[in-house]
Amino acid sequence: MEVRERRDLLERWATSIGREGLERYRAAENQSSIDGLPAFGAR
Repeated sequence: MEVRERRDLLERWATSIGREGLERYRAAENQSSIDGLPAFGAR
């Protein structure tokens, strides 16, 4: 496997929603782990 080109999709997405949007996304999506266990500090 080799790197053919740099992909900037994640950077463009994060920039488009801004710092506050990224904080909201993380708060909403990181409430539990992929196996359904509660995350540290989950509210």
